[in-house]
Amino acid sequence: MNNTQAQIRNLPFLLVNKAYEINNSVADGFLVRAQHEYQIAIPYQGPDYFDEFVGISISTNEFDYEGKTFPVLYLHAKDDISMDQLAPIAEEFLLKKNRAFLTANPEEWFDGWRKIFGDAMRKYSPYDVLGEMIALREVYKKDKTAKWMGPKSGSQDIVCEKQVIEVKTTTRKKESEIHVNSAVQLAADKPEFLMFVRLEYTSQGLTIDDLKDELVKVGYSETKIEDNLVQKGMLKGSKSRRIPYDVLEVSLYPVNKNTFPIISLEKINELAPTKNIMDYQLLLDLNTIPHKVLYEKGK
Repeated sequence: MNNTQAQIRNLPFLLVNKAYEINNSVADGFLVRAQHEYQIAIPYQGPDYFDEFVGISISTNEFDYEGKTFPVLYLHAKDDISMDQLAPIAEEFLLKKNRAFLTANPEEWFDGWRKIFGDAMRKYSPYDVLGEMIALREVYKKDKTAKWMGPKSGSQDIVCEKQVIEVKTTTRKKESEIHVNSAVQLAADKPEFLMFVRLEYTSQGLTIDDLKDELVKVGYSETKIEDNLVQKGMLKGSKSRRIPYDVLEVSLYPVNKNTFPIISLEKINELAPTKNIMDYQLLLDLNTIPHKVLYEKGK
């Protein structure tokens, strides 16, 4: 076992929240045993970045050492992780020979380890979040009372003083079918609309970070946007925030009993012998429902 790996494997025995420097002929950086996690840090000059898998994450932040504060790239690991798993990753993270590539391409470096250990990270749907943000942009242009509620598990995605908007997003090019979950998703106490957003993955297009910048420019709170993105697990620098999509269509549907049937759980349970239905889901075709096209690519 080399000296660098020996120092890494000593992490569980270090004083809590005290930084220890590694500086030898092959590796340099810092080790910290924090509360409930281990931290490995290297100097870094670059954009914000965040990613995670199997209890290990990588992120940008500031680091304090001997009275100096400077930007670093952190490797975090929960303190119940096996040192047999952490030590090889941490050593590669600290090696000087890897430094130029790692700091220029943290995403590619981290993906390499994900392939080795398996990807246990949560699966997000960035296009769903992007669709909600596009809808927020459309609504906020005319109604500054609009609040983005979707990521906080509100019944509706966007709530305004005098209306609510449910957002449905698809990446299918033709189908206009949506799933309506539960009896409350399309049952508000204010005039309600459904905004349908159709996106297509592309190599160059609109990203979540782009939409955040647009919304901030027109006056929406950056703090509120970031709070909502955190609720989705999309911290600053997350890969999912940089996935580009092309906007193909944005349409608005008024919600009323003639076009969007609201079936109460009480009514459904009248047909259930044991009266034990707790929730339901409807599959609706939007093609036959009157609506207003707010945007359509090429038109």
